[in-house]
Amino acid sequence: MLVAVLAAGGDEPRRAARLAPAASAQAPVPGPGAAQATTTAASTTGTTTPEPAPTSTAADPPPAVPLRQLVGERLFVRMNGTSPSRAFRARVRRGEVGGVVLFGPNISTRAQVRRLVARLDAAARAGGMPAPLVAIDQEGGIVKRLQTAPPRRSAPRIGATNSTRVARREGLATGRSLRALGIDVDYAPVVDVPASSSSFIAPRAFGRDPRRVARLGGAFADGLQRGGVAGTLKHFPGLGSAPANTDFASAIVSAPRSRLRRELIPYRATGARLVMLATAVYPAYDRGVPAAFSRRVVTGLLREGLDYKGVVVTDDLETPAVRAYTSPAEGAVRAIEAGADMALVVGTEAGGATAFDHMLAAAKSDRLTRERLEASHARVESLRSSAPTP
Repeated sequence: MLVAVLAAGGDEPRRAARLAPAASAQAPVPGPGAAQATTTAASTTGTTTPEPAPTSTAADPPPAVPLRQLVGERLFVRMNGTSPSRAFRARVRRGEVGGVVLFGPNISTRAQVRRLVARLDAAARAGGMPAPLVAIDQEGGIVKRLQTAPPRRSAPRIGATNSTRVARREGLATGRSLRALGIDVDYAPVVDVPASSSSFIAPRAFGRDPRRVARLGGAFADGLQRGGVAGTLKHFPGLGSAPANTDFASAIVSAPRSRLRRELIPYRATGARLVMLATAVYPAYDRGVPAAFSRRVVTGLLREGLDYKGVVVTDDLETPAVRAYTSPAEGAVRAIEAGADMALVVGTEAGGATAFDHMLAAAKSDRLTRERLEASHARVESLRSSAPTP
């Protein structure tokens, strides 16, 4: 997701934070072993009277999340136009959309974006579903969906200052601006470490020193989150040595582990609430398998090796880098199997619907186990509840 697009409009009054999930309108599902009303003999008359059913306590298990919702929550999708269509709102109402990523064609003014988000929220409430997360690519520089909004400096310009104070201030301003529109997640900062100044990722990077990238990227993400928007480190395990942009071509990163270890430094002990997975192939980690589909990379390296506890999302799966190996819908299933929490299928609106159907079939066949889906559900709910109200 690279192309910067224009979005006009001035500031609007701040919208209330929206990350708390909506109350479910689904009928509660009794937990196993739920107590049933019984009868007992009265001590003085010998007759029997029914005992009152026990009331619910804090120790009772929560109602089971419907499978359709568990699957839908695993997807970030794209929508057409500046307002969600009736068909798209129906998908949200049924719980088939976990998040929506905004692109240039979705944006005209700040007031319009707020109305768009409000319509998504209303559709979710009508179905008793949590509001879908709303995300955007607002890195600064050449990737900036809201052209008139912060950050004012690109990552290279922030890198030139070598100032965590500047990076945090830019992140804070960006977070506050996005939060005012009802946006929950910024797919920023880029923490790739370019192997050379000619790397395709260099114009989006803080620099070529991994420790500087870690400091400045961490400060920018911290600022975003202080402003009420979740930050996303990308693109794990690093595109600094990639020969091509995976949005437009497949890429095999042939660098040895000694080089790739440098790109892991920004991810160590990070406080960023999300990490985005690359779709390049890394033979040093898992030959022939894109990182987003590799259990060795997602679970072994990121979850276990780096002890990352936050939400893991893929980069867009409707790209040549993915189609060289599988379909976007099958890629979404493979990403969840590998340990990702949410798959991005954001090339087309129709692609997201196709991916949902394929993922639901995988869940019904137990290829995607309920245990795996519920673990991701818990991490996404933690993301919702941890967002501050600025």
